[in-house]
Amino acid sequence: MPFKPAFSVIELLLVAGIISILVSIAVPGYLDAKLRAEVVDTKNTLQKVHHALYLYKVDNNKYPERQVLFSLYNPLARLVKGEQLATEPVDRFKEGLKGYGGLYGDSCISYFDLDPMNPLFAKVRNREINRRSITSRDIPWFIKSIGPDQMDMYDEGMERGSNRANPIGLIEYDVTNGVFSLGEIFRTQVDDN
Repeated sequence: MPFKPAFSVIELLLVAGIISILVSIAVPGYLDAKLRAEVVDTKNTLQKVHHALYLYKVDNNKYPERQVLFSLYNPLARLVKGEQLATEPVDRFKEGLKGYGGLYGDSCISYFDLDPMNPLFAKVRNREINRRSITSRDIPWFIKSIGPDQMDMYDEGMERGSNRANPIGLIEYDVTNGVFSLGEIFRTQVDDN
């Protein structure tokens, strides 16, 4: 019987090693690009909600009532009923977190007051006040996504559902800190970009 040339075990292992190295380089880059695309999509969703809120105010002479903490009622549903939005805005980073309830009980973008007495909002108020000649009374609402860390601002830096005071305050998500860094993606009434 004639001998047929074939790959040796060492050659096969070498090829498998090279493929695994290439995969280990490519997969993190793919996941990073995927997460960055999700962040951009979330920012676009917030921008659509931002414009829909202005349209709602033009039509109704007021903004929709704000969300009550831990309420599963989404006040942005009024924008769909008023035809300012085609569908309720979904926070893609809350997907899969419904079992936690409370702040994670719905999959929608959150819509809150910037409560001047709440220290969680101090950084946002100060940022907006420094950017414009405004006071905290001039910032009636902000809309937000929980961001890629999938942690609400009330639990930021602690375990999910901790129900303890958050010592960090509201953190704005910054992709330069790493795609999985702490922080919320949000817009306020005075954001115009």
